[in-house]
Amino acid sequence: FTNKKCVTVKLDSFITKKKLNGSLFVKIDAEGSEKLVFYGMKKSLKKCEMSGYFEYGQSWENFKFKLRDVFYLLKDLNYNIYRICNEGLIHMRYFNTIDENFYNSLYFFTKKNLKDYGFKKRLIPSLTSIKKDEIYIY
Repeated sequence: FTNKKCVTVKLDSFITKKKLNGSLFVKIDAEGSEKLVFYGMKKSLKKCEMSGYFEYGQSWENFKFKLRDVFYLLKDLNYNIYRICNEGLIHMRYFNTIDENFYNSLYFFTKKNLKDYGFKKRLIPSLTSIKKDEIYIY
């Protein structure tokens, strides 16, 4: 192994420096440190029309990060969060402790209505409530 220096910048700084605004799509795969990435782009999440996806799984345990922290950060900024599954995108209306399982999962977030992307909404039985869950199919 060799030690190498690595320069990091917050996404907020990068987005400001590159004068990016309007609609942005981000893919976040930071091997467990996704929470740091989200908190490093909090200003951009507020000001830009951002959509994207991120991975959640066992590597989050190494950093002692919780999915609920990212979930509530996005909810507080008026984003919708969807779990990506084989059948489509399941809308996460609220966070449940059952979601904090460290199984590898993908999540999509956006402020836009999924119908604008061409998705169709269906209702399916919920695993965590008596209400039906919304699933979006392309």
